[in-house]
Amino acid sequence: MLSSEYLAGYIDGEGSIDFVYNAQAYRTQIQISSVYPGVLNELGEQYGGGVYARGFERGPHRQSYHWALTGPRAVRLLEEVLPYLREKKPQAELVLALTQKLPGRRGYTPELVDEFESGRVELKRLKRMKY
Repeated sequence: MLSSEYLAGYIDGEGSIDFVYNAQAYRTQIQISSVYPGVLNELGEQYGGGVYARGFERGPHRQSYHWALTGPRAVRLLEEVLPYLREKKPQAELVLALTQKLPGRRGYTPELVDEFESGRVELKRLKRMKY
């Protein structure tokens, strides 16, 4: 079983935290890519989501693998690792704050869509911060 501390380090180093819009809805998403499928398979077993081969081996480049988790399961994982995140903690806090405002079946008002889109712009800014 992967610990929360280990997962936070793995997400900080190899992961991506997003608030995506697809299929007429906003969702929280966590993605990790790696050339080592073992940990990604453990993530899939422990939290769900899927592991997919990406690209292909060519010359010095190795086969890479991709794991993604979306929706409520991604929110639960972010809440679990939040105390241990370092680099991506501001991104996780923003995404969790946006997730709290999801309307469920009530639908998206124009004001809420504007707020979500502003949040997505801020998330992109956080991802491009120079240290």
